[in-house]
Amino acid sequence: PLNPATENLITSEEFGKMDNAVLVNTARAGIINTEDLLQALDNDNVKQALLDVCEEEFKEELKDREDALVTPHNAYNTKEANKRRVEKTLQALNGEGEKLN
Repeated sequence: PLNPATENLITSEEFGKMDNAVLVNTARAGIINTEDLLQALDNDNVKQALLDVCEEEFKEELKDREDALVTPHNAYNTKEANKRRVEKTLQALNGEGEKLN
């Protein structure tokens, strides 16, 4: 989750320790400082950024880069996850399982 402890978790300090890294983020956009990520891409600390999430203000700039791939936030959308959602929905409809709000 994004909270004060995870916000800007990955900044220029962490990027500075990387060399030709591939960064994948399917969690929360705010855990990565995007300005620092752009600089890391320019400096080749990060060779490729694969982002299922990103801060809205940087989305267009990242989409225009050859070294970044931005997708709609859908990493949760797997066959297994969909199966669990269907099972939980059916359980809820039958009055079984955990209560859904």
